[in-house]
Amino acid sequence: MSDFKSTNTAFRPVRCLEEKVETLEPIEGYVLFTTDTKKIYTCIDGEYKTMGGNSGVYYANRLLTDDEKYGDETILTFYAFQIAGNEDGKVKNMPSIDDLILNIPDGGFYRVLEVWGEEISAQRIAISGTGSGGGPAGPGGEEGTGTLQIQYVTPQKASTIAGQDFYIEYNLVAIDAAGDTILDSFEATWKINGREFVETIYAGENSFKVDQYLDATLAQNTISLVVKPNSDGYALIPQAKTWKITSVALSLVWNWPYNENSYINGDNFTLNYIPSGGVDCTNTIKFYDKFGIMVKEYTQDIAARQTGSVVYTDNIESLEYGTYTCEMFLTAIVNGEDYKTPVVKNELSFIKGGNTTVLTVPFY
Repeated sequence: MSDFKSTNTAFRPVRCLEEKVETLEPIEGYVLFTTDTKKIYTCIDGEYKTMGGNSGVYYANRLLTDDEKYGDETILTFYAFQIAGNEDGKVKNMPSIDDLILNIPDGGFYRVLEVWGEEISAQRIAISGTGSGGGPAGPGGEEGTGTLQIQYVTPQKASTIAGQDFYIEYNLVAIDAAGDTILDSFEATWKINGREFVETIYAGENSFKVDQYLDATLAQNTISLVVKPNSDGYALIPQAKTWKITSVALSLVWNWPYNENSYINGDNFTLNYIPSGGVDCTNTIKFYDKFGIMVKEYTQDIAARQTGSVVYTDNIESLEYGTYTCEMFLTAIVNGEDYKTPVVKNELSFIKGGNTTVLTVPFY
């Protein structure tokens, strides 16, 4: 009998021909080895999917801690150097999402959830039952098993504006062996930037408010969810999903150094400013005369890679002699929502044409 908890017992291998794969009933925990094409399939979201083409299994050498062996955690992190073929320090062999990792020390299979550079997040594949051989019947057998699935509503990768309400939305599908929706509660464990939250949920539509835990200084906030039954009466495997959320802090800095040398007397001039936020956005520049009437407007698209650095708007045509209020702001569409930064104002004075009228400039 395995030393691992019963929910973490080893997978159940099934040998079959390639042509039989589509005819077999998908059951969580079963891994199909096709004897003719040498492919490997596992049950993902209710159907058998091949793991990485013709082979699709990556071998790893990662020792498990006692907490990982005997605890409830089903999602582990692997690193490139632990994957066979990368032992010399050169990364030449990396899995993709939905590929399988066979970890030699514990003999367990892990389905790849995410790959970030040389870091791999993978979920242990297990079957319900006891380590002594219990569990559901094989494909086509008479015994059935329930279904537990987390379905994305909020995309795996999304963005939101810092300070605005943002919810992770998902559907929980929970069906017992008889095909009926499970009405009992489930435990949902969230991990967000090193913090952990546990709540009770039920089958159907669910959401969790995360904006207060997001860090706008991070390129992406990693959010993971693990759902497991609160009752031992169902043969269900804990399920997990991961989100990558960008929290955008869009802002604009523009300092116009008003002094006796800042009068504009040429045919054209340049404005510079610093946009921040890490998303594609648009800068809008508007000029108003002393009566508050807008006389000119310019827009400039700014790529996400340009934010955080000085951006120039060149060849702006000079206005007639006088002092004008110049307003500048950024707009962006984040997660389907329009966003606008606060307006920045400065006074610009133009002396083209030799007019001797004294200009009175208000300060903001």
